Parts: sequence; C-alpha cells; structure tokens
Amino acid sequence: MFHHSPVFANSIDDAVRQTESDNYAGALKTLDALLKTRPGNREALFLKGSVLARMNRKKEAIVIFKRLTKIAPELPEPYNNLAVLYASQGDLKASRQALEDAMETNKNYSTVYDNLSAVYIEMARESYVKALEIGEKPEMPRLQLLTRLGSHKTGPAIRRAGKDTHARIRHAGKRSKEVAVIESKPAFNRPSKTRSGTISRMKNKNTIIKQMKAWARAWSRQDVTRYLSFYSHDFRPDGNISRNVWVAKRRARLAKPAFIDINLSELHVFFLKNNKAVVKLVQDYKSDTFQDRAKKEFALVQDGNNWKIISEKSVN
Repeated sequence: MFHHSPVFANSIDDAVRQTESDNYAGALKTLDALLKTRPGNREALFLKGSVLARMNRKKEAIVIFKRLTKIAPELPEPYNNLAVLYASQGDLKASRQALEDAMETNKNYSTVYDNLSAVYIEMARESYVKALEIGEKPEMPRLQLLTRLGSHKTGPAIRRAGKDTHARIRHAGKRSKEVAVIESKPAFNRPSKTRSGTISRMKNKNTIIKQMKAWARAWSRQDVTRYLSFYSHDFRPDGNISRNVWVAKRRARLAKPAFIDINLSELHVFFLKNNKAVVKLVQDYKSDTFQDRAKKEFALVQDGNNWKIISEKSVN
C-alpha cells in the first residue's frame, strides 16, 4: 500500500480519472507536474508508463517500466506491463520472461498467471503453425495492461484463480515454452473474456485429447465401426484414393491381425481459425506381425460437442 499527502493523492486520482476518460494528454500533464517535485515516485512513474502505452508511445513506456523494475524489483506490475508491450511488438519470448519475473514477485497475482498462460499457449501454437507451413498469421492473445500499483486483490478467490491458472500454465509449458497486439487505440480491456476464452480453449483441448485416446482404443479393440466414427464425412485420405476405397482398406487392415495395440504419447493440440485444430502426436503400433513408431499429424474440425478427423498424415 502506498501512502501520500492528500494533495499528491488527489493529483494521482485526477490523473487516473483523466486516463479512464481517454484524456491522455491531460493525464501526462498532471503526472509530469507531480514528477517534477517527486521524480522517483513509483506510482506516478507507473501511471505515466501506462498512459504512454495507451497512447502507443511504446518505447517511452518501456523505458519507464524498465526503470521501475530496477528501483522497485519487488513489484509485479511493471514486469506485467513490459510483457504487454513486448508482446505487442511480436516478441513473445521477452514477454514470457517478463511475466515469469512478475510471477516471482507475487505468486498470487491472477492477472499475471492468466497473461503468462496465454503467452505459453500462443508460443506453442505459433511454433507449430510455422512447422506445418500452414501460412496462418499468429493470433496474438490478449493481455491486460495494469494502470495502478497495488490495486490487485489478494483474497481467497484470487488465490484460487491463480492456482487454477498455474495448472494451465504448467500444462501448456510442457508442450512449449493467448496477448493482443496493441492497436493504434490499444485494446487492453475485457480481461474476463481473456479468461473465459482460455478456459473454453482448454476444455476443447481436453475433449480432443480424450477423443484421440478413444480413437486409439477403438483401433486396439479392432472395433471398425467405432474407429470410423471418429472421422468426418469430409475426411480426405492421403493419396489419390476415394473415401470409400480408404474405408474398405481400413476395415481389412483392422480385421486381419490377431491383435493390435495402439499407444499415443506426446499429444499437442493447436487451435486454428474456423473451429479447426491440429493434433501432433507419437503413435506406437504393435500387432502379431508388425510394430512401428511414427510421428503423426491430424487436422480436426468441430462437429457439435465433438471433433472429427478431416485429415491425417505421417511426418518425419
């Protein structure tokens, strides 16, 4: 908690009101006047950096937030806002590092956890899209810019939210180590949509992983009808064959061995536009006559509450 004289506190409140009403020039004028008398004041500096970020004066804002990390390394907010600015410049690695530094200062700050989870997920998706050469532009996830120091809640609800998000971070971080590009008029608002969007994506991710494992079980049990139910009617077989020919071949190949054992590992799920997703995994196949380990990629499309396979291929 920060304690100031009534006059100083009133001026800070004035600057906050000016910022909230998009009167950034007025807010800067108020803050510059305060900083003339108290050039090292953390709260005034932080608010000035936030105002500059909203004005799209990113370089000046970064200088201020970096200065604050030197003079007040125990504060998470400057690191958080540095992360937002780095992400807006497309530097997700620097954004991740700043958020990890913020997390070290306060492990119960749910905004930091949400932002870091979003960065991890986008870094994984971006790397995979590049590897597939899909040609999609990265979709920078939305991060929340903070305006004031010490304004976050630290009650039980926030601690629970932090723990939930920390689990998502660990889950995403295992697969690679969702921050919007700051627009001309920065879109730093709507943190609740960021959280709900992340939760929805994680639910879909869990659904896809469960379905891929159920697909493998059906194959292992040589249950052809169940196995084929995981494929979309729009499934495109590899090679120049029709879906009907592919189905006939799959029926024969599932029925022929005395036993089949399929194990999946290293499952990675990446979401694309238009309710589509890509799954990358390692598949271990074993039967009475053959065994093999292969890396595979699947494209899926959402079909109601389920996801259907529309293509699959082996990769090097």
